[in-house]
Formats: sequence, C-alpha cells, structure tokens
Amino acid sequence: MATSTLLENIRVNNPKAVECFVEFMEMSANAPLKPGTTELENRPLGDGGNIIYVNGQYRNVETPIGQLMHDFSCVDASEIINPLLRERVHYLKETEGGREEMCQIMENRINEEKIELAKKAIARGKLSLEEIAETLSLPLAFVQELARPKAVMA
Repeated sequence: MATSTLLENIRVNNPKAVECFVEFMEMSANAPLKPGTTELENRPLGDGGNIIYVNGQYRNVETPIGQLMHDFSCVDASEIINPLLRERVHYLKETEGGREEMCQIMENRINEEKIELAKKAIARGKLSLEEIAETLSLPLAFVQELARPKAVMA
C-alpha cells in the first residue's frame, strides 16, 4: 500500500489545541506519526496553522493516538471511544437539532465561498455582473453591491 494512502492530515488552527495535541502525541511514543519515525517534525508553514501527519491506519486502542485514529474512522457515533467526541458526533449526525445545525453551517460556508468567488470574478472583470450572479446563484443586487467601490476612510 502506498505511503500517501496511509497518511491523514489533521489541521488545527488553535495554538492551544496544537500544544495539547503535541502533548497528546508525545504520550503515545509507540504510535508512528510518519513512516519510519516517531518524532514530530515542527515545520512552520506561515499560514497560522499546523499540519500534523498521522498514520490513519494505526488503530491500537491501547494508545491515545490509536484511540483517536479509531474514533476518526467511526461511521456510527456509538462506536467512538472518546466520550466527548462520541456525544458531539451523536448530536450532529443523529439528532434533528444537530442535523439542522450542520446544514446551517454548510449553507453558511457555501455562501461565504460564493461571495469570495464573486469578488474574484468581479476583480478579474471577464464576466458581467449578471453572468456572475447567475453562475453563482446570487441575487444580482447583491453582486452589484459587491462591485460598488467602497468609500475610503481618511
């Protein structure tokens, strides 16, 4: 099996969470983080986040990282070992309120992405405002507002 298929990417933007995650990883020295090594390589990417590569196939539930990899692969919330993660996944995936919350989160994310795409298309100037609105399913008035020059505060 190719190495790239064994690796999963965990992106954490909260510095405190990164610190906790690194501590968590260090507690599990027998869990390989990368093929052939157990050492965490700290390489700043300059994007304010950190990427830690973990062997996602490692599922030794006797270790914290093995439990985490197990939990991340669970389809059914009842199979998750970590009680906090199990409770949250259950809520988001298996209750009406959680599904509504996830739908709202996804809808907001899609709308944010549409706005960013509209801004980029306006800046490129290759499409009319009408074409941008139609392509992205945004109201024309909204796209026109995005295209309106903003007053500069002095």
